[in-house]
Amino acid sequence: MAPAWISILGDGQDMRADRSQPETTGELPSAIVVLEAFGVNKQIQKVTDELCRAGYGAVAPGLYHHWGSNL
Repeated sequence: MAPAWISILGDGQDMRADRSQPETTGELPSAIVVLEAFGVNKQIQKVTDELCRAGYGAVAPGLYHHWGSNL
């Protein structure tokens, strides 16, 4: 498993995202995890990690980046 914070360019701004993907080659089923009211917190990171352990690539984008939050 390879969890990491990545940066995605959106609307000309960097948006942080929590990404987890199994250490394998080839195509993977994937999921986008939508954050809750408190952003990409430990619970959301746990969800991406659980999806990864189940064989999915998962990413949870920090949709609050427009307000200057890294969550």
